[in-house]
Amino acid sequence: MSRRLLRRSATVKLKNRFLFTGFLNRKQVEKVLRAADIYVLPSVSEPFGISPLEAMAYGITSIISKQSGVAEVVKHAFKIDFWDVDLWVETINHLIEHPEYCAKIGIEGMREVNKIQWEEAAEKIRQLYSSTLAAYIRNN
Repeated sequence: MSRRLLRRSATVKLKNRFLFTGFLNRKQVEKVLRAADIYVLPSVSEPFGISPLEAMAYGITSIISKQSGVAEVVKHAFKIDFWDVDLWVETINHLIEHPEYCAKIGIEGMREVNKIQWEEAAEKIRQLYSSTLAAYIRNN
């Protein structure tokens, strides 16, 4: 698939506008994120997907699949149905053509992600387990 995407992007003169990376180590990820304007996660099945959060932490506007788990968590990301290819293209083009708007959404996403506190998330999970256990004990 990646070879086909590379050939197609070269054919339509977009090769230098997109980066198809494959696996990257941590330092490489940071370098790519510092240079990016838009992050795209068109995954049909992504249980959570922490990479959009990483991109958002760098102020990068994220376009994610509605089917990804992270879509339930973030507000300041574009959420598109995996199968709606036209809307993916339209959204990417709109952000490229309107860099000020793209940057504004990126900043809002960065603020949103920076508010996430792992201690709070852990406490919510603990409360969920406690209430689930209490309900189980009551019913059995």
